[in-house]
Amino acid sequence: MPIEIKELLIRASVGSQANERPRENAPVANLENLKQEIIEEVTEEVLRKLMLKNER
Repeated sequence: MPIEIKELLIRASVGSQANERPRENAPVANLENLKQEIIEEVTEEVLRKLMLKNER
């Protein structure tokens, strides 16, 4: 089941652990992780739709 983008945004804004002291570059790292996860989710969805289209 694909992860929704809203959930990915929430994860990125929260960070890895609530009790960890945030690093200066944590927001940038979280954005990079978010970007990669969104790319993967969109790619999976596009491939799924293409496969469904080819089955018709």
